Amino acid sequence: MEGILRIDNLNKVVHSKNILTNVSLSLDSGQVLGLVGPNGAGKTTLMRCVLGLTKYNSGDIKINNIDSNEKTKFPLKSVGSLIENPGIYPFLTGRENLKLYSKHLPNQKELDALLMEFKMGSYLDRKVSGYSLGMKQKLGIVLALLGRPSLVILDEPMNGLDPLSLRQLRHVIADLAKQGTSFLISSHIISEMQRISDRIVVLANGKIISSFKTSELAQNRIISIKTSSNKLAESLLKKQGISAELKENNLLFQVPKQEILAKALRSLITNDINIWNIGEQEVSLEDIIFDKLDN
Repeated sequence: MEGILRIDNLNKVVHSKNILTNVSLSLDSGQVLGLVGPNGAGKTTLMRCVLGLTKYNSGDIKINNIDSNEKTKFPLKSVGSLIENPGIYPFLTGRENLKLYSKHLPNQKELDALLMEFKMGSYLDRKVSGYSLGMKQKLGIVLALLGRPSLVILDEPMNGLDPLSLRQLRHVIADLAKQGTSFLISSHIISEMQRISDRIVVLANGKIISSFKTSELAQNRIISIKTSSNKLAESLLKKQGISAELKENNLLFQVPKQEILAKALRSLITNDINIWNIGEQEVSLEDIIFDKLDN
């Protein structure tokens, strides 16, 4: 896949405080990258730097292999964004806001499809000043997607959205990603980030502390077994490179592949250890993030 966004060693300092420190990441065409981390981690600052809204001290940002800086803003023509609050006019209706931003769009059908997907017809002709937070968010998201940008940057787009709207947003992001649109998204709703992202970057104190594919989460499963001899079972698992923990009379351990689990269980049975109970659960994105932040 072709790279749409590349950030190398980005640094941002404010009043001698490091806001971003040597941040590097890349985003391929059609990929959804999720930025997660605590408040003040630097997520919004990073997005604002990419969009040219905030100056940075050093580092490089390339969009479509073109340097993006104060002197060359033209790469941003292919970027849509929603940062903090939607840039909409409250004294205009939703439709008037869309007309204001979309009058030069070549394809009205794309806009109509988005409006239908988000089911905005019932309030599109009302003034935005009377919109709820969720209504404003959906309007801001549609504005970010106008003109089919190659890169879309969304900062906390799920704020104020009800469960149905979250589902609509997931569907739109997945559909556009399949067509080649790339997304850089930040949110505190970890469960949603796990569902929509291809890759997760964990940011804390302005530094990237972890980066991984969400597909890897399914490989990190916790197996729980209760045997006739947990102590002997623990020893046998250790010989196979599996570290187990005894908790509430059950052995807990992680295995990345089914083949490794099958081999481990065969080893226990071969050594006349009865397995009374077995269960499993996936390691959630929330578990991984908190583990990274705690260490």
